[in-house]
Amino acid sequence: MYDPSKTYIPAFKPPEPGTYVLPKIKKIYDHTLINTKGEQVNLYKLKGNKVAVVSFIYTNCPERYGCPLSNFIMNRLHETISIDPQLRNSVVLITISFDPERDTPQVMAKYKQWLSAHENWFFLTAASIAELEPILEDFGQRVQKLYTKDGRWTGVYRHVLKIFLVDRDNYVRNIYSTGMVSVKLILADIKTLLLESRLSDFSHH
Repeated sequence: MYDPSKTYIPAFKPPEPGTYVLPKIKKIYDHTLINTKGEQVNLYKLKGNKVAVVSFIYTNCPERYGCPLSNFIMNRLHETISIDPQLRNSVVLITISFDPERDTPQVMAKYKQWLSAHENWFFLTAASIAELEPILEDFGQRVQKLYTKDGRWTGVYRHVLKIFLVDRDNYVRNIYSTGMVSVKLILADIKTLLLESRLSDFSHH
């Protein structure tokens, strides 16, 4: 897998978790998608009462700083979360393909295997582009097919790398994009949200 950490990951120290507040950017609604077994799943049910990190990719992406970078970040997060008992029970990772024509559940299952993903990292696709549109719209993930002059699809999508941090109440709290996507920063933000929800649970008792 492409490892951009030496050339690409920004070298900075994120602030200490809990010393800052992340804004509520927008609420994400529930959506129906398809898992690697070909079953329909609800985003809310899959996520449950957890913090989620959501990435949008397509498996044929040729851009090194696009989906391969996104997968690298998610993979590193997955490794860290898997060995931390507190994070493992409080965080899910969700990777959604925006190329349902080619990224069938079977393809996504192979991709999941290739990324050595196990519990708490879900790979989803949709039955069609039409069914995918509302979720792309909801998150604000712009995706566009690139065509040749004679109108044939090149097989390539134009898109911007975005990874979304979604809190327990389904609000987007941060969006990481090219130039500001760092495993350390995402982990600090996850821990900040977990501290925040613990404080709110405490204040409700």
